[in-house]
Amino acid sequence: MNEKGEQLEFSDFSRILYSYIGLGDEHPKFVLELLSLVYLGDDGFFCNQNNPFLKMNTSTLNGYFRGSKKISEKNAVFIKSNFDSTEFIDKIDSLSVDLKTNLANELGVEDTDIKALPEKCADVFLQIISDIASGKKQEKVLLNTNSGQKDLEQKYGLSLLQECNSLCPLPECSKPLYVKKEEDKQPYFQIIQINPQKPYDRIYNLLAVCPECAAKLNMQKTEHDILRLCEIKRRMQKNEEVSEFAAEEKIEQDITALIEKITNADGSELSELNYSPVELKKKFLPLEHFLEDEIKPRVVKYFNFINGLLKQKVEKENFNEAKFRKSVKHIYENLEAEKIEKTQIFEAISGRFHNMSKTSYIASQILASYFVQSCEIFREAAQQ
Repeated sequence: MNEKGEQLEFSDFSRILYSYIGLGDEHPKFVLELLSLVYLGDDGFFCNQNNPFLKMNTSTLNGYFRGSKKISEKNAVFIKSNFDSTEFIDKIDSLSVDLKTNLANELGVEDTDIKALPEKCADVFLQIISDIASGKKQEKVLLNTNSGQKDLEQKYGLSLLQECNSLCPLPECSKPLYVKKEEDKQPYFQIIQINPQKPYDRIYNLLAVCPECAAKLNMQKTEHDILRLCEIKRRMQKNEEVSEFAAEEKIEQDITALIEKITNADGSELSELNYSPVELKKKFLPLEHFLEDEIKPRVVKYFNFINGLLKQKVEKENFNEAKFRKSVKHIYENLEAEKIEKTQIFEAISGRFHNMSKTSYIASQILASYFVQSCEIFREAAQQ
């Protein structure tokens, strides 16, 4: 529990920390690395044969990060019994003062002295794990106010609509969760709790449904209704995970193929741009010239070459270039939402490409530079 008296779950804590120490990592990998930072043992977290987390699949680890799956009491006991905050504290302490201040605000420990923040973070982490290990349950909180509904819509509305493809997920309904006004579609839905005995403000316990179904379920929700809603939620999450995995696997293959081509490119295959990269210049303010100066030579030397690679993939493979570019842009937008500096975003995307390809980091930076010029990464500076 933080100093505001709000209960943080493992998923809340890990998603907050991801913005500061996990950039470039896949979510499942970050969960393992986060746990390894608080692990005590001479053999190391990744070597202990009794470590239950190393046997878990990507879907389960991703579920821990997103909050759709819960760490068991038994596994929480394993973490608690091997807890050592030394490396974790060092990791937090390595952040800049500004980042530490932002982290304190997000965790709800604003009154904590910045020098003491790393230890406080470790205390919060241990408390979360201890609560799980002891089987402690959160108090029931009812969602029955307009302000609560609005808060949830702002926080989770888009994700919940994407989860059900903007259709009421109850099989007997399936109405669109929007209304058409002239040429626009306006959202028309309500968020309901699945199980009133569980925390109301966690995405795993929420569904977006049409107002008519919401009224019926809020008026009277039987045990059978709860079980049915749980199954609907489970099925949608499973479909979403399968879809995300397939999309992630495809983009990894495409990124890897491009980076391998860049790494093995012969000098004779490269033709430099015969003009100054205009789009690139629009992305940076005068004070951001260091990053611009770093990216520009790569764009000049490799932009035409990478354009040609993409054209070949369209002609020779079943390659959807528009979808591929959209996936890259989605990676950028997720990082942009974390409100971090451009240099950190660029390094995170380059690191993500490098993790996907497991080859040249320089080639990963070259590819990231290409997407800056072709507008998938960074917006025009005047629009920010």
